[in-house]
Amino acid sequence: VKRHRQALAAALRVPHHTHPSVAAQRGGAHGAFHGLVDGVELVIARHLFDSLAPLNEIPDNCNVIDIGSGSGFPAIPLALCRPNAKFTLVESVHKKILFLKKLQAELGSDNIEIAEIRLEAYQPTIEFDIALVRALPRWEKHLNRIREIVKPKGKIIYFERVGYYRVIAPR
Repeated sequence: VKRHRQALAAALRVPHHTHPSVAAQRGGAHGAFHGLVDGVELVIARHLFDSLAPLNEIPDNCNVIDIGSGSGFPAIPLALCRPNAKFTLVESVHKKILFLKKLQAELGSDNIEIAEIRLEAYQPTIEFDIALVRALPRWEKHLNRIREIVKPKGKIIYFERVGYYRVIAPR
């Protein structure tokens, strides 16, 4: 875990011991963003910890799909914390795929698979235990398709807003 944490910190260009409270501590009289290095601490506070909120919902040895992965939140932080779970990141934007593949190489994670495809065209060979949905525009439009690829007793974890997620039964 320490190796993964250091690799993630290196990828984000921030010391691995940095904590989001540092952002608050550096606020002072100059405002909340004074002292931030490229806003990385804000990314950690806002996206990393938000991504890890449902960690207890994800057991080891399960198959997870992250739909519309974008920059890898929430799947990559969760994959680092659950090395025995298999994560499939589905993203259709090539530029984002290039970033995800670079990040995967930097982290050296072997429990992450990246699929460059639209959800509508994706044909998985397995049913997933868990689907992650965060920042997917018009996600309700995709709900039936998401339900098709999640096991009947699985779950859909929908990130409604920062700091709040909802678990939805697939069927």
